[in-house]
Amino acid sequence: AERARALALGDGPALRAGGEGLARAALRDDLAARPWLRVLSVARRRGDAAQEQVERETAAALELLPKRDRRRAEREGSEAGRRAGRRARTATLDLALSVCGLWLRDVGCVADGAEDLVHATDRLGALREDAAGRGVHPLREAIAVVDETRAALTMLNATEELALEALASRLGRLLA
Repeated sequence: AERARALALGDGPALRAGGEGLARAALRDDLAARPWLRVLSVARRRGDAAQEQVERETAAALELLPKRDRRRAEREGSEAGRRAGRRARTATLDLALSVCGLWLRDVGCVADGAEDLVHATDRLGALREDAAGRGVHPLREAIAVVDETRAALTMLNATEELALEALASRLGRLLA
């Protein structure tokens, strides 16, 4: 329910469109427009908002502290803000990449003749278009690449833009 809410409200529709757009661009071998930048922009906005929230809370708490404790609290608050921003960016990218992977999964279902298993039933026409003439094995490999990137972003503290660019390149080679 939380994921659905995150994709439905605020900048969620843009995030869903970005994840889907990345998958579709890779399927069409049309990555020159760098569709991952749309996703990255939403992630940065969410990360900045999370960091600013923590910094505001820290600033409010500083007023209540004695002067001798403020410097340490400022430093810890700054670190907490950076961590909160990173967590928000990573969670946003993970959500967008899960949409990308689910799109590829649904394309695979359609290509394999299992349309009843499709999640994005509201986009069945576009899924049929993307599945035309495709085999399921490259799609399965592409889903694995998306999952690897998701893991790298959460576990390895990878550089977001570089990870997304590498993902797009790998998807382009697999699906072209």
